[in-house]
Amino acid sequence: MASQKKNIVFDLHGVVFRYDFKKIAQIFLKTPGKHNFILMLFYPRFWTLLFSFIKKGAVPEECIIKMATALPRLKPYIPTGIAIANTQKPYEETVEIIHALKVHGYSIYLFSNIGEQTLHQLKKIYPDILDLFDDGLSTQSTDNYLKKPNRAAFEKYSLTLGQPFHDIVFIDNKRKNIQSAKKLGIDGIFFSNPAQLYRDLIQRNLL
Repeated sequence: MASQKKNIVFDLHGVVFRYDFKKIAQIFLKTPGKHNFILMLFYPRFWTLLFSFIKKGAVPEECIIKMATALPRLKPYIPTGIAIANTQKPYEETVEIIHALKVHGYSIYLFSNIGEQTLHQLKKIYPDILDLFDDGLSTQSTDNYLKKPNRAAFEKYSLTLGQPFHDIVFIDNKRKNIQSAKKLGIDGIFFSNPAQLYRDLIQRNLL
């Protein structure tokens, strides 16, 4: 039996879920007043704000909320933006790995830059998958969407969940997040695909 002390921590986007671009198009086409939104694309301030948030590394929910705050005409499209952010389909192989880890007695957690509203909606779409996680932490508006790879985000996770860095195995598809984790003494696994993740877990005797 593998050690019970390690907490297996998953990022969500790009690890457990991936974007469903066909569904994104379908949601947008069904959006009421989409023509008014298209007109906003010709408004220079729209692009100025968007690029400024992208440059700052804003997470999708943060970008959606702050864009709508700065440009009130966008407020009716907040639900559409959140829906598009949640046009995810699961990596079935990753979900199978999570099931296998739970069979081996591990606690499974999420640590994602997904916003709180977006996560709430995603739980409604995929309750069976999100219920596999024992607990977790997402970005919050209350601390201005503190996020990975910021050291403070990892410290917040550790304090919130009561998990010392050396007891964490962290899986993420962003190299900068893994690099930040390793600097803190966290065992980080860079995710490129489920097969590679499975091999890395085997090498660590976690499966």
